[in-house]
Amino acid sequence: QPLASSPEYILKKAHETLKKETGYSFEVMGELEYYVISEKNPLFTATDQKGYHESSPFSKWGGLREEAMKAIAQTGGLIKYGHSEVGNFSIDNVEYEQNEIEFLPTTIEDAADQLIIAKWILRTLASQYGVSISLAPKITVGKAGSGLHIHTRLMKDGKNAMVENGKLSDIAKRAIAGYLDLAPSLSAFGNMIPTSYFRL
Repeated sequence: QPLASSPEYILKKAHETLKKETGYSFEVMGELEYYVISEKNPLFTATDQKGYHESSPFSKWGGLREEAMKAIAQTGGLIKYGHSEVGNFSIDNVEYEQNEIEFLPTTIEDAADQLIIAKWILRTLASQYGVSISLAPKITVGKAGSGLHIHTRLMKDGKNAMVENGKLSDIAKRAIAGYLDLAPSLSAFGNMIPTSYFRL
């Protein structure tokens, strides 16, 4: 029997209520941004805060990211793609390189599971590589923060209800208005780490 107070069960009940009340299902795709923290490598240094889609040898941790994506896919994770992110900098003898893994849309319950498993895989691989992983929203002032971005869409009969003739549908506008109305409570549960508010 599911634990009534567990976040997984609350999410499942909320999704079932949405489907019952509106006829729409809720799909989500997540983006995991994270920093790989390692001993500084003085060769082929990436330009500070300009690492977006950087390639090797300037991006040092693409191999770890690729290995993580393969492991995530093996656990059933739906990967869109991965890339290096804008953030890269050094402090003393420590190097920080930002990366991102993006997922494909799926049911909200599966998306949540995939993100939790992906974080575990990243941390496990980091331990094997002898580096640290930080998913903190903000590491230091003046450097890119890491977002846990969640893209959403309402689906009906296998079709995205958020667009109509290439424009936002009325359903999309109502959903956006709902997000804005519920922003305080969404922030209370989704941004519980104080550095979330320093990121931007």
